[in-house]
Amino acid sequence: SISSHRQIVDQPPQTTSMRLIWVCLCTAHAFVLQWPSLHAPTPAVSARICMGGFGAPPPEQKGGNTKGRKKATPLSAKKQWAKYSSLLKGGKTASVHARDGSTDDSDWELVGAIAFDASASAEAAAFFQKRLILEHAKRMYPRLAVKQSSLECGIEGEDGTVIKVGKGEAVEVNCGFMGEADPGGFYSRGNRVDKQLAASGSAPMADSKGRISS
Repeated sequence: SISSHRQIVDQPPQTTSMRLIWVCLCTAHAFVLQWPSLHAPTPAVSARICMGGFGAPPPEQKGGNTKGRKKATPLSAKKQWAKYSSLLKGGKTASVHARDGSTDDSDWELVGAIAFDASASAEAAAFFQKRLILEHAKRMYPRLAVKQSSLECGIEGEDGTVIKVGKGEAVEVNCGFMGEADPGGFYSRGNRVDKQLAASGSAPMADSKGRISS
């Protein structure tokens, strides 16, 4: 019984064998085994165990997957010259200029002309071909070649005033460009025969260096 067990613990026996039993009863609590829990860990605990030592998860990338996106193909001077020729009939034309935008006293320099579909605007056609126009401007005017980062493109209006082409998103326009004559270059005077270009609807063939044979 419980009372007899307490009596044995409180009053140590006199015999050797009984003393050993008494010692075992007093120290039995030190050897009680802790059985493992049979309950499965919660999801939160499992997540901490799995992620322990690996830090926080990597942040999600913004902007989506950029693979597979095609870059805009640079315009071909030859192709745009051909388009210019084909648009002379039925389309509109305008003169284009370039200048150094880093100074206030820089004059506009004539670079060439653009032709565009009647439903489009001169500004949209000039902006779409801005790279071609400014590249030709650097070839024609060496002082502009050293100001590449500050070059500006302009359109000549009906009153002769040149208006700067503003910044925006390039929208594809049915248009063409023909530069002013550059000695021995792509738009050499010998190749700028407007009547022949308008009749054929295409530009002359160019060699590997971009020069056009007469």
